[in-house]
Amino acid sequence: MTADLKHTRALAGQENGLATISTVRADGTVHSSVVNAGLIDDPVSGTPSLGFIARGDARKLTLLRRAGNATITFRRGWDWASVTGRTHLIGPDDPTRPSTPPVCRTCCVRSSKPPPAPTTTGPNTTA
Repeated sequence: MTADLKHTRALAGQENGLATISTVRADGTVHSSVVNAGLIDDPVSGTPSLGFIARGDARKLTLLRRAGNATITFRRGWDWASVTGRTHLIGPDDPTRPSTPPVCRTCCVRSSKPPPAPTTTGPNTTA
């Protein structure tokens, strides 16, 4: 696990896992919502990922399937970390179907490239 993911895990724990996930709508505007997320190993690939559970009828699932990527941001006070990457949905409507209850989907976001060098403004850091 990289140092950036360690920072992300620490922030997730401090905020009880609350994070903001953002993706894009078909018209190019940003769709954001608050989710309960945390670091997990992707149930299919085993790759370290950020994951959250969503209801099967959640609008964000349609958007994540179409866009194929997302950004999840955790914050505590002025300290924050964001992870951007490809999305991987797991549920009854998706190609990979481990034992997920029919009303839920597991969503994973994996960093698709090495994180940029951290930039700091006060206590803020980008991951």
